Amino acid sequence: MRHLFRVYLEFIRSFFSNLAQFIKYQLVTKSILSMIIIPSYGLISGFLIKSKGYNLLSNGDILNFLFSARGFIFLIMMFFTVMVEIILEISGYIAISSKIEDKQSESGYFDLLKYNWNLLPRMMSFGGVMIIIYLLILAPLSGFGLKLSFLKGFYIPNFVMSVIQTNITFKVIYYIIIGIVFLSSVFMVFTFHFMIICGQNSTKAIKSSFELVVKNKKKFFVDIVGITIINTVVIALVLFIWIFALMLFFKSSSGFFGKSLAMLLLQLHSIVILLISMLVVPFECLHFTKIFYQLVPNEDRIFVQIKEKKKKSILDKLFMRKKTFIAICLVVFVPISVFLAVFTREFLGYNSQIMIMGHRGFGDGVPENSISSIKKSISEKIDYIEIDVQRTKDRSYVLNHDKNFARVASSNNTFINEEVLDLTYDQIKEIRIGKGFGDKYKNEKVPTIEEVLELCKDKIGINLELKGNVDQRMMDDLMNIVDKKGMKAQVIFTSLTKSNVEYIENKDITFNTGLINYLKIGDYTNINVDYFMLEENEITDKNVDSIHEIGKKVIAWTVNSEESIENMTKLEIDGVITDNPLDVKNKLKENAELTENELIVSRFLDLLNFK
Repeated sequence: MRHLFRVYLEFIRSFFSNLAQFIKYQLVTKSILSMIIIPSYGLISGFLIKSKGYNLLSNGDILNFLFSARGFIFLIMMFFTVMVEIILEISGYIAISSKIEDKQSESGYFDLLKYNWNLLPRMMSFGGVMIIIYLLILAPLSGFGLKLSFLKGFYIPNFVMSVIQTNITFKVIYYIIIGIVFLSSVFMVFTFHFMIICGQNSTKAIKSSFELVVKNKKKFFVDIVGITIINTVVIALVLFIWIFALMLFFKSSSGFFGKSLAMLLLQLHSIVILLISMLVVPFECLHFTKIFYQLVPNEDRIFVQIKEKKKKSILDKLFMRKKTFIAICLVVFVPISVFLAVFTREFLGYNSQIMIMGHRGFGDGVPENSISSIKKSISEKIDYIEIDVQRTKDRSYVLNHDKNFARVASSNNTFINEEVLDLTYDQIKEIRIGKGFGDKYKNEKVPTIEEVLELCKDKIGINLELKGNVDQRMMDDLMNIVDKKGMKAQVIFTSLTKSNVEYIENKDITFNTGLINYLKIGDYTNINVDYFMLEENEITDKNVDSIHEIGKKVIAWTVNSEESIENMTKLEIDGVITDNPLDVKNKLKENAELTENELIVSRFLDLLNFK
C-alpha cells in the first residue's frame, strides 16, 4: 500500500508540474480539430450524403447509404478522421508523457506533430482496424483504457438496456460480452505505447501489449486497481469538501452581494470543470505511460526523442502572465455576475414547458397500447400518449408494437404468433393483451384506432407511430380517419422512415408529423417534418439548437431512468416519451418551484453531474 501511495503521489506531482504543457497542447489540438478537421469532415460527409439524394439519413436509409460507393468513401473518411485525431491527441499525449518520464524539456507543437505523423502508415493494416474498434467500441463500452475526446464512442442506448435488464437470457449474454470486451481493452491498453514509443506497426503493437500485460499481470492489476481506488477516494474527498464549502457559503451569504459572488463562483466553477474535462485524456495517457515504464525492464526502456523547443510560442508567453490573465477574467466575469444576479431565474431557470408523452399509452404498470393505458394517461393529465398502429389483413387499424402479439398476450390466446398483417380484426379482437399484469387486466382487448380517437378527443394528444407494412394506402386511411374525427390538431404522425412522414406532409401540410431517429447523420435543415424524435443520447445542445433554429420541435425518447429524467427535464427540448410519466411530471414541478438560491446550487451540481 505504501508503494501505491508513493507511485500515486509521484504521478500527481508529475502531472501538475507539467500541467501547463498539457493545457497548451490541448488548446492547440482542440483548435485544429474544431476549426479544421471536424468541419472538413462535416462538409465532405454532408456533400456525400446529399449527392446520394439524402439530406438526413433516417434509420432505414443508413445501410443503403453505407453499402453504396459514396458510403464507402464516407467510411474511409471517417477512418482517416479517427486516425488524425489519434495522431493529434493520444499520440501527442503519450509522446509528451514519455518525455516527462525521461525528464526531457518541452518540445514544440509542430515537432510533436511531425513525429506522431509517422504513426499514420503503421495504422494502415488489419491491426489499425482493430485499434479503431478498440477506441470506438471496446474502450467506451468497457470503461477502461484510452479514449478520444471528440468522437463519440459506441454506447448501448437506454431503451435497449431496459430490454436487456428485464430478460435474464439477454442479461447473461450482455455481461459475458462486457467481460470479453473488458479483457480485450485491458490487453490492448499499451498498443499505442508500443507504436509511438517503440515504433512498432499496429499488429505487432497489439501482440506486444498483450504479452506485456500477461507477463506482468499481478503488478499491472495491483497498480491499476490500487491507483484507481486511491484516485476515486481523492476525487470524492475533494468533491465533498467543495460541495460542503459551497453549502456553507450559501447558508452564510445573503443579499444581492452574496448572490453576485455566487454567480462569480459559478462561472469560475464552470471554467474549472471545462479544464478538467479537457485534461481527462492527457491524465489517462500519463497514468498508463507511467505504468508502461514500470512494467518494461530497465534495459528495454525506450523514450521518445524530439528536439527541445528553442523559442517561446505565443501560448508560452500568455501562460507566463498569470496575473494579467486573472485580472482580465475578473474584469469580464464580475459584470456578468452582477447581471446574472439581477436576472437569475431568467437565465438559470429550467424549462417547464416540456410535453410528457406516455410510452405505448402510459408506461409502466399498465398493459401497453391498451385502452387502460390511455385512460390512465388521461386521468393523470399527461399531455400525449405515444401509440403504435398497424394494419390488419382486412384493412382495420389496431394498436400493437411488435409484428405479433406473443410478447403481450398469454399463450392460451389463439393467433398470437401470427403477424398482425396476416390476421383479420375478428381474429385479433379475441386476443387479450394483459399478460403479466394480473387479474385486473386479464380481459384487456386490442384497441382499434377508432376507439382510441373516440376516447382521446379533446382530452389528450396522440403521438401515432406508423408500424408494420406501411404504404401510401395505410397513411391515406389513417389521415382520413383522423380528419373525419376532426382531430388533426391532436395527432402527430410519426415514423422511422423519412419517406412516410414526407408523404403525409406533401399530401396535407396541416397534419403534424415527426421523424424518429436513433442517430443523426446529415443535415436537419431541409427535412419537411414538424417534430424530430431523437434517442436521448442524440439530445445535445447543438442538435437541439439546430432544430429549433429551423422552427421544428425536439422530442426525446425513451426517457426512463432517474438520471435520464433528471438530465432531460433541464434541457431546452419540447417533450419526452417515457414509461414513467408521473416521475417526469413531478420532476418538472420540482424544477419550477426551485427558489433562486436553489437554482444556483442546482446549476453547480449540474456541472459536476453530481445528482
